Amino acid sequence: GARPILVKYGSSSLSSLAREVEARANELRARLHEGVQKDGGGRAHVKEYIELLIQLGEDPQQIQEEYLSKHKSALLSDLKHRHPLPDLDVTARANKNHNDGDD
Repeated sequence: GARPILVKYGSSSLSSLAREVEARANELRARLHEGVQKDGGGRAHVKEYIELLIQLGEDPQQIQEEYLSKHKSALLSDLKHRHPLPDLDVTARANKNHNDGDD
């Protein structure tokens, strides 16, 4: 078992190592999430990032929601800039004023 290792190296050095490993895993998770959000490297890379995140214990549903939310807002923003929608309040008032004059 682990007892001889704990006696030889002490539990404090192993807990220090565990903290370091956890810190590195958190850094990796953050970079993978960033890659998913930026679509870094195309679909193949995004798929690989997602698979790695799942292997690191991330919730697939959460990853999907974050991905879809980010890309939905980017798409809507792009559409808004390319094809601005009219201000519906101004249009409604103009139509009402126009129709009021028809009486």
